[in-house]
Amino acid sequence: MSFEGIVEEMEQEQIVTENTLEENIKSYSHISDTITLQYLIEEISKLTDRSKRHLKIQELVLRLRELGIIDAREHNMKVKELRAQIDEEARKQQAMRAQKSSTVMECHDGMYCDSLNGMGQITNFIIYPNYRVYTDRVSTNDRTSTDTYAEFTIIVPQENDKSIQSIVELQSYDFRSAMVLKEELQKRNVGSAFIYGTDRMVSKLGEYLFTEVKCEKKKGVSLLGIVEVEKEKVVVTPNHTYDLNGKIRPDIVYHRDATTPPNVVTKLTGLEYDPNSWRTEVIPLFIQNAVYLHERTTMLSIIGWLTAIGFETIIRKKGNTEGFSHAFLVGVNGGGKSAIAATLMPYFGYGGNTTLPSFTTQFGDLASVSTSYHIPTVKDEYRPSDWKEAVRNERNNFIRDSFGKKSEDKGTKYMDINTYPSKNPLLITGQQAPSDPSLIERMIMIFINSNFINEEVLTVEGQRARDIHDLLNDSQNKNYWTGFLIWAARQDPDDVIKIWKDYIDTLKIKFPKMKIREAKNYAIVPLGLYMFKKLAEEYNLDCGYTVQDIDYNISTLGDQVTTVVGEKKDELRLFFEDLNWFIETHGNAHGKLFGDDYSVRLYQPSESKADEYGKDKRPAFVQGRKVLLINIADAVKTIGDRCKNKHHEQMLKPIIANEFEKTKKNNGTGLVLAPDGYRASSSKRYTAFNWEQVKEYFSYIEKQADDEKEAKEKQYGGYSIAN
Repeated sequence: MSFEGIVEEMEQEQIVTENTLEENIKSYSHISDTITLQYLIEEISKLTDRSKRHLKIQELVLRLRELGIIDAREHNMKVKELRAQIDEEARKQQAMRAQKSSTVMECHDGMYCDSLNGMGQITNFIIYPNYRVYTDRVSTNDRTSTDTYAEFTIIVPQENDKSIQSIVELQSYDFRSAMVLKEELQKRNVGSAFIYGTDRMVSKLGEYLFTEVKCEKKKGVSLLGIVEVEKEKVVVTPNHTYDLNGKIRPDIVYHRDATTPPNVVTKLTGLEYDPNSWRTEVIPLFIQNAVYLHERTTMLSIIGWLTAIGFETIIRKKGNTEGFSHAFLVGVNGGGKSAIAATLMPYFGYGGNTTLPSFTTQFGDLASVSTSYHIPTVKDEYRPSDWKEAVRNERNNFIRDSFGKKSEDKGTKYMDINTYPSKNPLLITGQQAPSDPSLIERMIMIFINSNFINEEVLTVEGQRARDIHDLLNDSQNKNYWTGFLIWAARQDPDDVIKIWKDYIDTLKIKFPKMKIREAKNYAIVPLGLYMFKKLAEEYNLDCGYTVQDIDYNISTLGDQVTTVVGEKKDELRLFFEDLNWFIETHGNAHGKLFGDDYSVRLYQPSESKADEYGKDKRPAFVQGRKVLLINIADAVKTIGDRCKNKHHEQMLKPIIANEFEKTKKNNGTGLVLAPDGYRASSSKRYTAFNWEQVKEYFSYIEKQADDEKEAKEKQYGGYSIAN
């Protein structure tokens, strides 16, 4: 008889047994000679599904209470007693069935199988499946369902009738040899479990567990996030699967595949969902505070990108895009980029885990993006200048390929091939933005104002950001993302695409030279902001921004992308000219813009001053030369709209980074001698420009500096632009 025939026959037997038991339990009486308690125990033991046995035990105990044989205080104790007795009897019956139908049997001290010398012990533990998972595999002709994975209970007997019990997940493939099974159990920390059997005996054990032992069947999904299972959308997490009403679907479970290490999944502790606490605690806290975690322009871009991840599959498939853009947070050490990521990531699936993973090995990086299209993966500290060329090329290729969701095949020590698919969008942090155009086109650059949360120049907004940082970090319930994905999955895909395409059109109208690929990538940010605002409005919450703020964000993003891809080559020159004009015409009337320890200053370092910048002592190329120091963020903020050209810090940062790269390649000769982290005598951070290359733009500054040089040297002990 085929396996399917055996299963069908056993299912029919179980149905008959269940129906008979239900009637017998209802009619049971302690004075009956035909239906005795022992008889019911034996009948319940015949049920091969452990959960159904326990259900019948509850029904039997309730019947005993009706008859007055036990009272309510004895209920739980009687259930525990009967479970132990009936489960043991069930194992004995299972072993008897196994002896008749196979060469594997279960004994009190482990699993046994026939060998050349008679019955041989395979393991020192008892193992049985709690449920078996069926996964769909698509062939050229049809879709077949294969039972390759199961959840098992493993019991290791100990002295004094004690035992060690573990719940593990194993595939039929794990039983192909004794060594493989041993390694898999070690990975899952099954203590005191030993394998005595040969490869043949272990294979027989696997065949027995996967084909002969009857257990519950569940649908397996090897993808986290929003998944379509048999034309029904569900949200899959490591512990539960939810329908679009937020109800748990026990018949669908997550099945981790061979390319995803267990530690990648165990980090995702923030994917629980309780509809009441999500509605009353989690989303009011997160939605009403997230935009204030750092500078407004920064947080709008971050929130937009993160929210759009919930619609990644719709955008990529229905929008016919090449991929889904990564996000890159650029800023100096101590500027807040890692703090932002560490605060937000627990709300996007990582729970209490605030550790930010860095780039690792090629296998480690591939495995880190193998779990979900709808959960971001963080890569902290992108440092191409610190990496060897081979490592730098490997990691840049990883970023480039993961954007396009490419797969990579890697061999295993068992001579198998594992295919590593790229799924998760990347949130990358670094002090230096990439200079490779092929990387830049696959990222949304988000620049961090390093002085926004600096103690020396702390504003009201900066103090609020610090308070929000503490508020979001101190919350005990950070389970935001699963509830959001359930909400996102209910949105009409056609509406999502229409909104996204409208923002593409807006970008193209405002920036005619922008390529369609770039417009598609950057339009996901306003789409995310639109959806975040829509969610807030549905729950009568204030997300902290308006439709006009979304429009302004579009302008900022558009200016940024045209700058990053090199279409605004004179942006720095225009900034220098406007800054000089503003200083000449306005002085310090609108704030302490220029002068010693202010946002713009001339500086002559001593020969002994260390040529480095940043907390991690990164090399600069000042080399004792006279420099113009500019705090870009403060200077842009001060001159504001008062100049003929509109300047954005986000537009200037990538140009400055690229100019510094040129300086490094030219052995210190260049325009930018230190980017966005250089200190003079104060705590303020500056970008250091080579004075010889910029003085032609700053005629007024040099003239005033010469006129007041002697007075300022006496007062401050160094060069000053003005007071």
